[in-house]
Amino acid sequence: MKIGLIGNIVVDEITMLDGSLTKSWGGAFYSIAIFEKLLKTNERLTPLTPVGYDVWDELQSDLKKFFKVETSALYQENDKNNRVYLKYLNSVEREERADDILPPIEIKKFESVLNSDALFFNFISGFEMTIDALQEVRKTFGGKMLMDFHSLSLGIDEKGYRYKKIPQNWKSWVACFDCVQMNQVEADLIIEYEDGISSHKELAEYLLSSGAEVVNITLGEDGSFLGYFEDEKIELRHMNSKKGIVAVDPIGCGDAYLAAFGLEYIRGSHPVAAAKNANKIAGLVSTLKGIEEIHSTDFSVHGDMISTIR
Repeated sequence: MKIGLIGNIVVDEITMLDGSLTKSWGGAFYSIAIFEKLLKTNERLTPLTPVGYDVWDELQSDLKKFFKVETSALYQENDKNNRVYLKYLNSVEREERADDILPPIEIKKFESVLNSDALFFNFISGFEMTIDALQEVRKTFGGKMLMDFHSLSLGIDEKGYRYKKIPQNWKSWVACFDCVQMNQVEADLIIEYEDGISSHKELAEYLLSSGAEVVNITLGEDGSFLGYFEDEKIELRHMNSKKGIVAVDPIGCGDAYLAAFGLEYIRGSHPVAAAKNANKIAGLVSTLKGIEEIHSTDFSVHGDMISTIR
């Protein structure tokens, strides 16, 4: 099985909840590291994203540690790479400033991933592509398309600070996807924006009635809210998180949920089983600090036990 991943790889400078400062690869690099753990031996991930000239060589070198990742769709831009400065305010919300956002991916670049079985869109900057390009991909691509709403919920001011903002055409964006994921903050922002939607239940029902097969609203330590079809009827369920987890780092949890749920779903698992697995994997990632701990951790899941090797 072949998976295409669309989303900007960024250079992160992060102030954690305990005040500590870290610098590392971020954005779609988290997804890459998590997919590497979850993909089977015969499965491959191909990221599609522009990369700034200033980090091209370093990124290529660091990606060599991932044996299930093909880098043929990455391409170098003449501009500097995306940089993001994050300060976490609590386990969900954060202050964010972005510099050097790269241009959107041109539609012709998608030719390199159209032979994939599924495309995962993780909107890291929110400027990865235009709605016109996305709609063209949807017309052309015959496999499943999955998305994390993520930074589509953010505007940007003249100093680079991100602020909460739902695009007026948000319905056009989500209509392109078979599986739609967003976190509680993003879902609540849509509910506040749309007069006709007043709850997570109504939002999930709207998305499902508009073409999505599955909807996931992630709720942090409270698990997730799942919407799906069963016998042509909409089913809505609250999925509990794994008990006893002590979260130390919220970064990457949404990426983990999208990867874990999406892989199980396109492999043929029932949405409930896929969501249970996604909550376990996202819970595990919440106990890890940064890319290096993700890379050094065994994601093998045996029933309710997740074994880790540091």
